[in-house]
Amino acid sequence: MPDRQTIPLYVDLDGTLIYSDCLYESFLRLFRINPFAIFMAIYWLMKGGRQYMKAQIAERAEIDILTLPYNEPLIEWLAQEKSRGRDIILATASHRKYAEAIAAHLGLFNRVLASDEHVNLKGKRKARCLVEESGEKGFDYAGDSKADLKVWAVAHAAIIVSNSEELIRSASALTHIERIFPSTQSGFSLAALRPHQWLKNVLLFVPLLTSHTFFNESVLLTALAAFISMSMCASSVYILNDLLDLEEDRLHQHKQNRPFAAGKASIVGGIITLIGLLVGGFSIAAWVGPGFMFWLGVYYALTLAYSLKLKRVKIIDILVLASLYTIRIIAGAAAVNVPLSAWLLTFSMLFFLNLSLVKRYADLVSMKEAGLSGPIPGRQYDIRDIRLIQWFGLLSGCLAVVVLALYVASSDALALYAHTQWLWWLIPLVFLWIFRVWWAAHKNEIHSDPVLFVIKDHFSQLMLGFLILLVVVAK
Repeated sequence: MPDRQTIPLYVDLDGTLIYSDCLYESFLRLFRINPFAIFMAIYWLMKGGRQYMKAQIAERAEIDILTLPYNEPLIEWLAQEKSRGRDIILATASHRKYAEAIAAHLGLFNRVLASDEHVNLKGKRKARCLVEESGEKGFDYAGDSKADLKVWAVAHAAIIVSNSEELIRSASALTHIERIFPSTQSGFSLAALRPHQWLKNVLLFVPLLTSHTFFNESVLLTALAAFISMSMCASSVYILNDLLDLEEDRLHQHKQNRPFAAGKASIVGGIITLIGLLVGGFSIAAWVGPGFMFWLGVYYALTLAYSLKLKRVKIIDILVLASLYTIRIIAGAAAVNVPLSAWLLTFSMLFFLNLSLVKRYADLVSMKEAGLSGPIPGRQYDIRDIRLIQWFGLLSGCLAVVVLALYVASSDALALYAHTQWLWWLIPLVFLWIFRVWWAAHKNEIHSDPVLFVIKDHFSQLMLGFLILLVVVAK
């Protein structure tokens, strides 16, 4: 048996050396620049095959190789093998442009074998290439997928990066397994759906509460269906948003732990999930009714525009976030066919403008506390904007309270509520809650997402309960 240190070790890149895939990362970067890239990719694939498509994407898209989710345990082991004099070669189906950049960054590899415009180095083709270089059973190979079984069949030993028992059994039937490195990546992640964000869709029920139709069973059933529909569509948008923001999230103090950014969830699995959620959400919307389906379409189009472009436009991004909250209320009214008052819409826009400004303020406070400078990753705000955002936020919150007070004193409230004296208590409670949220952001207790803070904050939960109780009692 040959000495292990004299046997070259070939290492796969996607899913093995990194918990991601360079092709999908680069395509998502290109898609963010030009959404029509999806049609261009189909054309390139039909024209010249997968290798030609990879080359065209690589020519147009850059990825930040410094922030990729690297497999640190594997890299440490490779460094040990290299220190013993072993030849280590990066052999990947990713385009040569990215493979060589990653190899230069890590400084572990003697050579790089990769795909180019003419060759897609994967499966049988990779196996044939490695046999031509080192002979059958003359090399070890580190991989992670079923496509690598073709290579392990002609390898001296396998190094597997996977949690799949089926893959391990299949590889063991072909060659000796030298080492197994568990993978942190899974095809699906519940956290990527951001189920805590579904709380925002409770706004769909606001029109039922203000119109006193909350206890009508048929109306409530329709509203529940609308809630499920919007939650599914919202989750699909969150997945898309995370996929398009991979590099920015990896630079963010808290967002770097999101499933796709950290390499804990598969990009392919994310794309399949978001498509399924989108189709399912709009199918339910069609059952709810055309009015709701229209506003769901407006919501999705606006969130898509936000993910692709508007989130990086100062001020506009905050206005869009505030609008998305209000659209949920409008969609809820459309779902159950109840009218909306100008009072509710005005209060909603001001109140949620305040909440959107809290979100940006919290980002800047976190950066300041961490001693960071420059803009928020993927945004156009920096530390110099912190006071301006704070004052605009407090102003919009106070204006929301003023609108609420004017409504309680109006003839519209007197016509709808029999005991308006209870509604006056809404004013100090809403003001107190706004102050609480801003104080928490000031103390760096809100990490980017006010909704997640509200879910966990007992004071906010108590305030919400009191507010609902007051509206019911005033009926």
